[in-house]
Amino acid sequence: MWWLPFLLFALGAFGAAWVGTGAILRWLEGRAILDHPNHRSSHATPKPRGAGLAVVAVVLAAWSLAASLGGTLMLYGPLFAAAVVLAAVSW
Repeated sequence: MWWLPFLLFALGAFGAAWVGTGAILRWLEGRAILDHPNHRSSHATPKPRGAGLAVVAVVLAAWSLAASLGGTLMLYGPLFAAAVVLAAVSW
């Protein structure tokens, strides 16, 4: 049963990403931050753009928590910084 804390941690992160994505989708739709279709699009109606922000936020928070609990903050530091830069550039 050594894997149970890892499973609970992963399920918690999944749940937080699920709830966060729903919340940010409503926020994006309310502010009309939409991706409008063009000839290369796979969708026919405007869709919210940027809901991945919730997933990025949850992943970064989970990494930070895991690194602080595991005492490997120095190992995750460069990975965390690279993920923040990638998220900023992607936005």
